[in-house]
Amino acid sequence: MFDELSMSFRIGNVPEIARYFDSSVEMKISEKQNVYSRNQAEMILHDFFDRHQPRAFVIIHRGASAKGTRYVIGNLTVLDGTLYRVTVSLRETPQGMFIQELTLENQ
Repeated sequence: MFDELSMSFRIGNVPEIARYFDSSVEMKISEKQNVYSRNQAEMILHDFFDRHQPRAFVIIHRGASAKGTRYVIGNLTVLDGTLYRVTVSLRETPQGMFIQELTLENQ
């Protein structure tokens, strides 16, 4: 799954990323932070990639917390050369892994 997410961030494939969204997602993009429904989160991420075309994405760390939350941290480089730190927190359920938090911070 982490490889699929990595490829999706690399090419800006929002529908593929959004298929892992939980029913609500806490998102922070730059300075804006809120909890959004799955559909709202998909639209916000789509808007981000419309304004910031991805050029590269590299996972720099992945792991799990003591409570079982899994996470991945990566660097997203966009076309104008800006670097964003991407942090994705996922929870595992019997139905699969779902994104609960997504952060894109300008570095």
